[in-house]
Amino acid sequence: MRRSHARSRSSTPHGRDPRATADRGRTTFAAPLAFGLACVWIVTGLLTGCDPAPRCFGPRGDFRLDREPSASILVVAPARGSPSRQALAARLPELVETLLTSDYDADGRVDEETLPPARQLNLGLLTSDLGSGELTVTSCDPLGGDDALMGVAGPGCVPTPGFLSTSAGASSGAGDALACGLSHPTAEGCFIEQPLEAALKALSPAQADPSTGYVPPVFLTGEGHGDGAHLGFYDPAWETLAVLTMSTRSECSLADPLYFRALADGPHVTTRCGLQPEGLQPVGRYVDGLLRPGITPRAVVYAGLVGAPPDAIEATRGPGPTAGLDALLADPRMRAREDPTDPTRLIGACEAPDGRAIAPTPRPVALARELHARGASVSVASVCDEDAFAAALARFATQIGETFAIDCVERNLPRALDGGYDCELVVALSSSECAAAGGRVEEDSCALAPGRPTDAERAAGLPPAGAAWFVDDYTAEAQRECSDGSRIVAPGLAVAELRCATPTPEELGVDRACGGDDDCPDNRYGVEVACEPVADRCAARCDVRHDCVLAGLPDWSCDDRPGDEASGLGFCVPPCGG
Repeated sequence: MRRSHARSRSSTPHGRDPRATADRGRTTFAAPLAFGLACVWIVTGLLTGCDPAPRCFGPRGDFRLDREPSASILVVAPARGSPSRQALAARLPELVETLLTSDYDADGRVDEETLPPARQLNLGLLTSDLGSGELTVTSCDPLGGDDALMGVAGPGCVPTPGFLSTSAGASSGAGDALACGLSHPTAEGCFIEQPLEAALKALSPAQADPSTGYVPPVFLTGEGHGDGAHLGFYDPAWETLAVLTMSTRSECSLADPLYFRALADGPHVTTRCGLQPEGLQPVGRYVDGLLRPGITPRAVVYAGLVGAPPDAIEATRGPGPTAGLDALLADPRMRAREDPTDPTRLIGACEAPDGRAIAPTPRPVALARELHARGASVSVASVCDEDAFAAALARFATQIGETFAIDCVERNLPRALDGGYDCELVVALSSSECAAAGGRVEEDSCALAPGRPTDAERAAGLPPAGAAWFVDDYTAEAQRECSDGSRIVAPGLAVAELRCATPTPEELGVDRACGGDDDCPDNRYGVEVACEPVADRCAARCDVRHDCVLAGLPDWSCDDRPGDEASGLGFCVPPCGG
């Protein structure tokens, strides 16, 4: 599926002004259609931030869909310089150029008919050095290391805090700047590598999100930078999130600053993380952080360059890598084993080109497996096989490009009285093509009603026969790719926008007098409606504000304050003041 919302943006260091993109790519409301609904629910027992005041219903409007082919790419590498780090740096400009030009097969021609080019890329680089907890050791800062703060290379390859933004058509050298930053580590760096924790801290917000109920994780030092130093790097409403981590030692994301304290009672400091991973942060922490509420799993891409035998990596290829990742984790060479000739070393899972034994790093592989099980796109490659880095980065680029063709719907679409979706898709078709497709001709576009699958097609997971587009809320792919289980499928069409008539409160079955739940009938929009016991009005139930968004009430709030104990749940309440 293609978008018509192409925007040009030059390369910008330190990110972009978040205010300039706060509304882009979201499902927003168009100019309101006034329907003169008077303020109701003049009560004081059910208020959200405007006590006392009348409750007024928000405007009627259109659903819109204009998600751009855009991605935020985060690269996490060891702080210490190495040939593997240099080899990765050499391939980063090619990765950026591939995404901006859509030349995925490197034949010099744009492959836009297969995958669209990126309109916008945000590029971030950070090290996996988060310090050493309370361990005092040479080259490691016990107070947090590089603190998961992004940095790139400015003019003359001078380290510069922040991230880069670049766009299609911009001759910015953003890929070269990213590569330069990776090629020139500023210090020897800590040997304790925490790439998973560093990625999570770089992306995680510091503040909880009441709209989704998400509570950010707690870190050993400081808070997440997603809504602070890295504000504007990633917006889940319109950007793909792509994370690449490189590991040259055991993955060691610390859960306890005292992890290394009792060295006399355990393995050496250089081998402990591999031999005693049960004392580290659980891998599920990173699955939940990368796929937090509001993020579409299929729009998340993860690639791990890991300590693993190159011959065992081949089994992970293919569209469904779960079995291959299971086999890789079960390979005996992926189990940490102390070198019998040197207790400060682990037996390598593979050998780097410079002759160094690279310890097995199963934790990033386990993360890839769990992310894939939740619907993300993943891949792994051996850090020992530098000749394969080109193929690994090309695969990473393709996986990012594939996410640009996903159109997941972030909230429930309204249904018409006949049970179909009360929506139309505005597409780029000529007048004759529009008429042939049964659409309504507009000035320079065509408005098409959705196809309706039969019961048999739904049961078989098939698209409706002869439909130009349809809402897929029933196939296994929709359930896997979209967090809310529905997507727009319009093969071969250049999509301008999705427009749906927003249901009125009466159509949702709310704002009617009631004496009990039996007076509040079920509705056709998937909204649970019950009798709110304070105002005695029918209202949609909710736990968090996002429930109201999914119920087709995007401007409403969830009153989750303790109320009638018999109800046990909050209710969606309309905005005040009209």
